[in-house]
Amino acid sequence: MNKNPLKYALFFLMRKYEKNPFFWNYLTCLWVSVSLLSCTPDKDETRKQIEKNLEISKTLYIKQDNLSSLEYAKKAYKLSKINPKEYRTEVAKSSLDIALAVSGLGLDNIALKYIEEARKYCDKEDYLLYAELDNLEAYIFTNLDLTMQAKDNYYKVIHNLEKHKNEYLAKKELYKTYQNLGTIYFDEKRLDSLDKYNGLTVQILPYLSETNDSDLLLHYYFNAGQDYLYANNRTSALNMFQKCKFLDSINYKKSYGVGDLGLAVFYEKEDPQKSLSHYFKVIKKIDSLKLNLSDMNSVFNRIAQIYADMGDKENQEKYLELYNQKVEAQKVEQKKAVDKAIAILMNKQNEDFVYKKSKIIMMSTLVTLVLVVLLYIIIRRAKKRNKILELHLQESNQKVEVLKNQVNESFGELVDMAKNNSPHFFTRFKEVYPHFLNKLITLNPDFKPAELEFCAYLYLGFSTKEIANCTFKSLKTIENKRYNVRKKVNIVPEIHLETWLKDYIDV
Repeated sequence: MNKNPLKYALFFLMRKYEKNPFFWNYLTCLWVSVSLLSCTPDKDETRKQIEKNLEISKTLYIKQDNLSSLEYAKKAYKLSKINPKEYRTEVAKSSLDIALAVSGLGLDNIALKYIEEARKYCDKEDYLLYAELDNLEAYIFTNLDLTMQAKDNYYKVIHNLEKHKNEYLAKKELYKTYQNLGTIYFDEKRLDSLDKYNGLTVQILPYLSETNDSDLLLHYYFNAGQDYLYANNRTSALNMFQKCKFLDSINYKKSYGVGDLGLAVFYEKEDPQKSLSHYFKVIKKIDSLKLNLSDMNSVFNRIAQIYADMGDKENQEKYLELYNQKVEAQKVEQKKAVDKAIAILMNKQNEDFVYKKSKIIMMSTLVTLVLVVLLYIIIRRAKKRNKILELHLQESNQKVEVLKNQVNESFGELVDMAKNNSPHFFTRFKEVYPHFLNKLITLNPDFKPAELEFCAYLYLGFSTKEIANCTFKSLKTIENKRYNVRKKVNIVPEIHLETWLKDYIDV
């Protein structure tokens, strides 16, 4: 008697495991999963969804909402990885957007991994995407004090884009590259190279659009205004800040009041009341847009300082309290954002599993049933070992949580306090790094408190310019502190102070 082998195998399995609920539950789940994976969406519709998510991600990143930007970038990435051969460019672009967002959250090591993934899928002819990846990687290298590697990347971008320098998008990317290189040479005090790249930056300015490139122009005009103020060229400084104000007016919905911020700084000493009115406009604009910008918390501190200079103690205390509240709230939000970002990124393994499962759609029913039986047997045999694995997993999770808390609550807290010029920064720093002060004073007991605090900024990775900006001190004052510290520790000119400090403290 002839029997259908498939029917016979199915009948045998049903009889053998008819009283085992685990087997039937597993078989049902697998069958539903295969059925769902068989429903392949329209390629054009999928590409539209990916592009929409990428567009939203970019918009949110410009607004400095890194967590929301990451969520949309991850949606685009997930859709792209369903069929990575079909959506190679989309995988590369979404990986870049993920890297941008996580870098903005301070997760530079994760960002580097996504940059590498983007390069794997990036079309060799897509010079612009390669330039964006190299620029972001160079920026991260700079944050990690890998200056030589950062320069190499920037030079590579310039070399690749020079062939396309007449194209608008290439000019924009070159503009950012020149600015970043100029910043490095400024920190290194190489004025000839600084002038060279500042000049190249200025040459591109006329090609930028006041509507589409307002963020780049605002950044340039604001920094130029601060430089003119530092050089005591108030006429040119006022001109730069007024240009910022004009850009704010034509990009009202996107701008958060950079022009008013510049004018507030400009009038601080000359006309405190006028300065306050501009600071209040910045606060009002940020509130109206419901933005949460950590860099703007210092506005409240500056207002408190102006009131202090005016002898208005009541308002000084009011805005100092608001400043402290903003800083504390920002720390809480930053920790939540980092935790959520890590949770979003950790779903990658589960998503990859789903993508791989989509490739088994063409498998025969008989092979599927054989796999079910094999998996069922393996699961049964592994059941006892799962308890041991769960214990190990719990221990690992506890270690990860401890490490994450240490990173978020110690280093991240100190960086936030330093950026916001918190009066409690150095006190908290000494609590986190108690050996720091002892080692420096043992080396030279003549260190002044301001010099020790300067060393604390260097130890956390701040550049000279960043320290000047955070502490509202002139660049010359900070450079004098650097000179005095080098003199007191007696290190040779060939050795970087930052490198020596980390090596000496961490030994």
